[in-house]
Amino acid sequence: MKRILLSLLILCFIVSCKPIDYPNPGNSSATLERVTGIDPEWLVEKGSRNAIVSFSPLEGVDSYSILISQEGGEERTLSVLPSSFSLGRFYREIKGLKPDTTYSLTLEVESNGEKGEVEETFVFKTEDGSSDKPEYAPYAYCSKRNVDSAVIEFNLEEGMWYRMVLHSKEEGDLDRKEFVFQSNGYIDSYTINGLEIDKAYVLTIQHGKQNGEWGVVKREVEIEKYRANVSMILSVSGSTFSLSEEVGGDEIYLLSKSDGSFLYRIVEKDFTIPSSILPSMERSEYFAYNVTDNALSNAVSFTSPMKTTAAVTPDSITLVWEETEEALYYVSVEVINDNDKRVIPDPVVPDVESDGEKAMLKLNKLISNTQCKITITFTLPDGASSSSTETIKTDSYVGTYAWLGYPSDGVRSAFWVDVKESGDSAYPYYITVSEKDPLYDGNAYTIMPLIDDSLPGFTPIQGNIKYKDESQEYMKAYKWNAKKWNTTTMSPSEWRPESSVVNGDSVTSIVYSKALGMNLYTKTQFTFRYREGKKELVFYNAGEGTTANFVNVGLFTNKNPSPGLDKYSFVLTKMEGEI
Repeated sequence: MKRILLSLLILCFIVSCKPIDYPNPGNSSATLERVTGIDPEWLVEKGSRNAIVSFSPLEGVDSYSILISQEGGEERTLSVLPSSFSLGRFYREIKGLKPDTTYSLTLEVESNGEKGEVEETFVFKTEDGSSDKPEYAPYAYCSKRNVDSAVIEFNLEEGMWYRMVLHSKEEGDLDRKEFVFQSNGYIDSYTINGLEIDKAYVLTIQHGKQNGEWGVVKREVEIEKYRANVSMILSVSGSTFSLSEEVGGDEIYLLSKSDGSFLYRIVEKDFTIPSSILPSMERSEYFAYNVTDNALSNAVSFTSPMKTTAAVTPDSITLVWEETEEALYYVSVEVINDNDKRVIPDPVVPDVESDGEKAMLKLNKLISNTQCKITITFTLPDGASSSSTETIKTDSYVGTYAWLGYPSDGVRSAFWVDVKESGDSAYPYYITVSEKDPLYDGNAYTIMPLIDDSLPGFTPIQGNIKYKDESQEYMKAYKWNAKKWNTTTMSPSEWRPESSVVNGDSVTSIVYSKALGMNLYTKTQFTFRYREGKKELVFYNAGEGTTANFVNVGLFTNKNPSPGLDKYSFVLTKMEGEI
């Protein structure tokens, strides 16, 4: 354990320093389905319940993740953040491991959008951990006091030893009993017998991995005197509390055992405590109190969920909450797709990040205007766990966008479009010509998609379309787009939509045309992105294939393209406020 803690300190020091630039990903020509003959040079620093692994960067790889598995157990995938690179290696801490257990690691990689995995696996075994003393108190509470006994509710760990010492609270009373046992699994309750009706007690509980080697942190459980007038029984299932008796006009409240504060007035038998009045991620005990009868119910244990703050963009969801020391997290994300025509990939679920005070879950590379059901389950050191589920929708790109070029370029001095909802279409949005565009002729042509081939009743186009034919709206839209970007007087004799591919928030179309006896192809792409706090639409329009030069020679190009883009790309920015 000391070795792990030292390694964590070293890792924290390393990551906090200015990182050394790692090799830029190159153009990998390797097929990534199964990468063979590559040694990532794995290293591991391991404890009984966690491990720090590291590996060397691989040439041509853009991103990494680690698939961890154990024999007969579940697999899980852990992302590797670029910020974890230091001193020539990538680092990743793995939490929630079992002592004396063998694990296999597989490195999953991505290069140029192609995913695969390194065939060679890395195997290590966690430390036994039998001599580690627990650094947290066992959790237990008194759920019911009877005439001569008390029921103690437990959260027990399999194989752990427990020591309970019972003391009388009466001054000068030396009554003392000791119980020692080993858990063979989870036990709901433990009954202490031989209590006196008019005495209150304190039960002190310790645990350890070996008999006699007890953790230094104790749990003290208060056992009150027997109260004959207790008639209410409180229970909890999930996040719903229930009271055994019907709640009428009597004043009945829920109160916290920790400080006796009133939390909630009970007006119905089954109820849920508003999370706003509860502490975040904390196991506590609660009672029902009848003011009229001056009666207390039994105690119940409840672990309150986390209180999160959400920040949403079109391509990300970030949840932040107050951290609880030593909590372990499990995250699942489900995309709620009500449109069976849209193909929305499952998001990559990263690990929860923590700085000791704040914890954060950031989902990146999401699809805009999409609902995500996010469930975070946390487990505290004493075994208490709870889940919080939120359904959050990513932001939409709907709005008016503009590229503002040069006034001297006439109809091409600017490019204005309106982005609208697409309903049940497979396309994420409809893009139409804005009335602000210099070439606007009174018609809001739909230029993406030209033809929505995902709607019912769509009939595939047979043969080529004469350029002069304007019998359909999509034909007029095509001619408008051609006039917008063609700087020559030449026009094709005929054309047809060749293909259209939707990839998340990007749509790529290929249009065939014939001019001067040549077969020409034009690639048009609309890609939405969120960059530096701005919503942007990247428009790309250029020739494709062997005859691309013949198309490009007459195309209007960007005199000042944005960084990372070529002259055939135009970045339209969402216009905010009054236009």
